Amino acid sequence: MLLAQPNKEKLREALKDANFNQKFEVGVNLMHDRVYSEALYVWELLLEEDPNNANLNYKAGLCKIRLNKENESLPYFEKAQHAVSKNYNPFAPTERHAPPELLYYLAQSSHVHGMIDTALYQYNFFLENVKHRHAKYDLAALGKIQCENALRLMANPKNYKIHNIGDIVNTPAPEYSPVITIDGSALFFTSKRLRPDSTNKRYINIENGQYYEDIYVSYRSKDGDWADPEYLRFCSVRQNNASISASPDGQKVLVYEDVQNGDIYYSVMEDTAFGDLQPFPIEELNTNHFEPHATVSPDENYIYFSSDRPGGMGGLDIYRLKKLPDGSWSKAYNLGPPINSKYDEDSPFLGADNRTLYFSSNGKRSMGGYDIFVSRADEDEKWSEPENMGYPLNSVDDDIYYTTTADGLVGFYASDKLEGKGDKDIYIVETEASYIRNVAIFTGFIVTADHSMIPNGINIFVTDLTDKSKPKQYSPRRRDGGYVLTLKPCHTYEIDYQFEGESFYHTKLYVPCNSSYQEIKHELLLDMVNLEASVLIDNLPIAHKRWEFENTEQFDQLEGKQVKIYEGDQLMTEEFINRYGQFPYKELDPNKTHLMKIEEQDFDFCEKLVLNLIDSANNVLDTYTFNSECNSNPTVSEFSTILTTPIFQYNFGYNKEEFNTKNEDLKEYVRGVKQLLDAGKDVTIYVTASASKVPTKKFKNNSDLAKKRLETGKTIMTKLLKSNRIDMSRVTFVDDEILVGGPDYNNDAVENAQVYERYQFIKFEVRF
Repeated sequence: MLLAQPNKEKLREALKDANFNQKFEVGVNLMHDRVYSEALYVWELLLEEDPNNANLNYKAGLCKIRLNKENESLPYFEKAQHAVSKNYNPFAPTERHAPPELLYYLAQSSHVHGMIDTALYQYNFFLENVKHRHAKYDLAALGKIQCENALRLMANPKNYKIHNIGDIVNTPAPEYSPVITIDGSALFFTSKRLRPDSTNKRYINIENGQYYEDIYVSYRSKDGDWADPEYLRFCSVRQNNASISASPDGQKVLVYEDVQNGDIYYSVMEDTAFGDLQPFPIEELNTNHFEPHATVSPDENYIYFSSDRPGGMGGLDIYRLKKLPDGSWSKAYNLGPPINSKYDEDSPFLGADNRTLYFSSNGKRSMGGYDIFVSRADEDEKWSEPENMGYPLNSVDDDIYYTTTADGLVGFYASDKLEGKGDKDIYIVETEASYIRNVAIFTGFIVTADHSMIPNGINIFVTDLTDKSKPKQYSPRRRDGGYVLTLKPCHTYEIDYQFEGESFYHTKLYVPCNSSYQEIKHELLLDMVNLEASVLIDNLPIAHKRWEFENTEQFDQLEGKQVKIYEGDQLMTEEFINRYGQFPYKELDPNKTHLMKIEEQDFDFCEKLVLNLIDSANNVLDTYTFNSECNSNPTVSEFSTILTTPIFQYNFGYNKEEFNTKNEDLKEYVRGVKQLLDAGKDVTIYVTASASKVPTKKFKNNSDLAKKRLETGKTIMTKLLKSNRIDMSRVTFVDDEILVGGPDYNNDAVENAQVYERYQFIKFEVRF
């Protein structure tokens, strides 16, 4: 038995000698006590006697709503819609009519079923036939707005890839509130299922007839496979415990527990299991009001949480706590508009860059129920206008608890989609573009030669040499030896690995100045006999090698300048110099001659500089004399520093030829083109379009599809450039290539969709 449900036959037996009026009174009392699952069975028993009774159908449908099963309420409301009375008496067994609010619930149920035009008509009908002071009037007006949003968003679907996470996680019971660690190694989630050991079998929540909430975790192997979920042992069989957040490495979980209207607790990994729940030691977080969700920023300097405490904008609002220099926490700060509204804003989640906020709202920006939104904070901690993440990520029912891996390209969330396995399921979404910016994630593993569990007593000390901050201490997971560090671009770090206070590996790491997401992987093999570690996997940017100028404290003009390395006339790489005179190393052909240049108009230091090649142990491998060139006028090469990304490429879905003009990388590309024009440079854009070898059903052949993509792409790009007030007389498009590429088609379009998508693209390239 996966779900605990009231036994209809037992209810029938208990009420077998009761007459209609007595059964009706039982149903009314059960609804008054909010025991909706059992009340529903009473109404269904009575409907067997009187199936066309509008009052019984209304009450049964209302129970479905209260049990979060709006999708199952529609047949009841449809039966009752023709017998509505303003003189409705909810307590009279002789009442055979339904109240006017049935028309609101009918519209809501149609809305949830995706019958948007029908729902719009029904919302309007309700609004026209009740007074403004009716309790459901404002909700119906909101539903009408949300239907209009749904029509707009569904007409312009986004290129998401969404799939149900599957049977390992989802069951016929509700599963929701997923929390993925930023390295993707662990997924925490909440479920109302029967536990594998049946320890909760006897404990049923009488309100909904289901088991109480438990928190489960599924660990992902290095091969990408999810293990069978296991529930966390601190969960109570008689109380709701829900997953709401986790530390980046998954060694601390934040937990909602339904005490004092709902408070936030936490548990810390002790060896290989989570310890007892602890109350959060911040007075401003938990109150006597409802606090259902909280998340700690990856840098642990902020806590974002939802609460319905007095003084908010209405319903649930999102608040922020900030860690102060002395280690204490600020007062709770309401984020206000544009994040909060008079409706509910809930389930905040902060991305790995500490600036990207995902949350859900059920207000005027939604297409139905809760929708998922995203907003970014600027340098002054002001939030941008939230963006609805669009259809089909968002649906006409609740879409909530969005959380992502570090790169922001893979999200996990809960949805009430009609095709789900339970009333809520967990879904995975792959997005075409990430909102995450300006962050580097260091994911590492410490492994032993015999694959045994690493010992207790290993700590990792990370010192930010750029900020000259105190070392931060991290501990690897004993379960798999993994750990996660969130780092800042343009910063240099010292990382020291210690066992019981004795260092066994030490490295320095410079994180390049890159505004996009960066991921750094590192794996050490630990020799416990000699207390040494050797590198198994190392793609540390410049941790292995880096360039560094000598005596850079004399040359403050170097910071932020760009070094370009040429092989003959070909530009091989271009990198920015940080404040320490360092820039990334890139492997070059040792048999060829290379030239390094600093080409900046405002750089007037023309003396010889000494450039060293440094390894991960800080040893000087080689030394070069560097002659910087001082140009009185900008060179052609200097213009390429304005457009940071001279190439924009967009990958299509099957048979698609149009692309999303709201893509952030595209917007950045257009801004770069405008900067070039403002700098006096005319622009030539070379366009390449490609199709895969998957047979097209929409076009004559794949070559025709690629040509269509090229022509459509130029049209869209031209409109976008014009909308940014760009003088098109100074922009030239050149048809570069029409391609049909990739592997031969083998009737595997679904299972190999990602492979074929690599060859379904359009590319715009500015050349100089």
